Amino acid sequence: MKYIFTYILVALISAHLSAQPKHDYHWTIGYDTSSSTQVGNVILMDFNSNPVQVQTLQTVERMFSGASNTTMSDTSGNLLFYTSGCYVVNADHKIMDNGDSINTGIILQYYCPDGNSPNISGALAIPWPDSPNLYLLFVLDYESIVFPGETFTTTGASAHLYYNIIDMTKAGGLGAVTQKNQVLIADTLSRNGVKACRHANGRDWWVLVPVPRSNCYYITLISPDGPQSPQLICSGTSWNKYEAEAQAFFTPDNKKFIRFNALNGIHIHDFDNEQGILSNGQVIPTEGFSVNAVGAAASPNSRYLYIGAHNFLFQYDLEAPDIETSRILLLVRDNVPDPFVPSVFSLMALAPDGKIYISSVSSHLSLHIIHRPDCPGLYSLPERRGLPLTSWNYFSVPNLASYRNEPSNTPCDSMIVHTYTPIDGNKQVVLYPNPAYDLVQVLINRPLSSDAHLTLFDQLGRNVLRVELPVGQEHIQFDVASLSPGIYYYVLTSENIAIQNGKLVVGRL
Repeated sequence: MKYIFTYILVALISAHLSAQPKHDYHWTIGYDTSSSTQVGNVILMDFNSNPVQVQTLQTVERMFSGASNTTMSDTSGNLLFYTSGCYVVNADHKIMDNGDSINTGIILQYYCPDGNSPNISGALAIPWPDSPNLYLLFVLDYESIVFPGETFTTTGASAHLYYNIIDMTKAGGLGAVTQKNQVLIADTLSRNGVKACRHANGRDWWVLVPVPRSNCYYITLISPDGPQSPQLICSGTSWNKYEAEAQAFFTPDNKKFIRFNALNGIHIHDFDNEQGILSNGQVIPTEGFSVNAVGAAASPNSRYLYIGAHNFLFQYDLEAPDIETSRILLLVRDNVPDPFVPSVFSLMALAPDGKIYISSVSSHLSLHIIHRPDCPGLYSLPERRGLPLTSWNYFSVPNLASYRNEPSNTPCDSMIVHTYTPIDGNKQVVLYPNPAYDLVQVLINRPLSSDAHLTLFDQLGRNVLRVELPVGQEHIQFDVASLSPGIYYYVLTSENIAIQNGKLVVGRL
């Protein structure tokens, strides 16, 4: 007789949490894989559901949500628009009224026909303060700028930061771009990237963009009167000319600004979100990191910094006396194709569900996940390929402002949601409960050979446990209480052939 064991413990959600704006509750990633020349598609991640819902939707032709994409939902979490830095797409997945050609020059002429801007974090949308139906969309252009003392440049730079005004009362609620390509900054700017965080008054915004090959940044206050005059602020050590692959962000508490790439290191600044000032710049060296793909994000409690360095995923403690020596290796790239080559650790973003999602630089069909980023070490539960996607993605997570500062109140040695895996008669064996805390039950649905066994591997691919499966038994159990909390992988082997594999989460109550 088969049994179904289901136990769900639902965490209480405070009134404060439910009142927070949901402007980031929809993400668009992925690129056009449609065979039609008239339509395209996009992956939509909807965080109004828990777990996040993932689906592929029909959108405009040749849509490519690359490294420069941003999205906007209203305060209730309804999708309003999204962009890849070339045109604005409305909630009906059509180009918004006057939403074409929101960029200029090289990007408009050479990149937008293929659907996206080449800049990393080169587009960003924020709500207009005190105007519930108005939004600002910032985009960086791209120019082949030759820097002093050089005869050519391989990376170029941006020459303008533009803003576009979107009014959602237009076109029957689908919105329209009412002002387009307004110059906010005309100067040499970094192609990565435009960022924003809340002012200390909780209403206004600060918008920041780096100046290349310097330690300076333009910062602009966004008030109910619109964008104010940009100011130049400088802090810490200058960046060198190798800027192309980089990611930057404000921590959720709006108190630090962090910018990282492998050839410049991790630059950490204190940020005064009342005065708009960076200070106390420091650099964490990253010698030996691959330059091919990078990513960075912070935990909801703003304590832990996560760095994706192509083959490696690291965690740093921003509250440690020595941040550099606090580094912990969480994951290394494995040899599992996704679906053609192994997926690496690249651009990442903190989501409304409190998890960090990580993309790769190859075409891939899943995202890596850090399930509990507020927790130290492997208690953070990093997982390779944890979120299956419904279509192809490449180097893409949305560039978003931080809308909340809600650290987890759940102890790191416990789990928020526990789902005991139902019995599945289609599988050779079923392991439950999952997550497990001490004893794991193994239900054997069909007879196995005399040498059948389960092997349990950790995230580094090390064999941590072997469980024999005796002939003739339909049920056995084994103990995982001695294992560290985290995500493990099991392989069922029979007659020296791997016939089933899966995932087992080990937690602590």
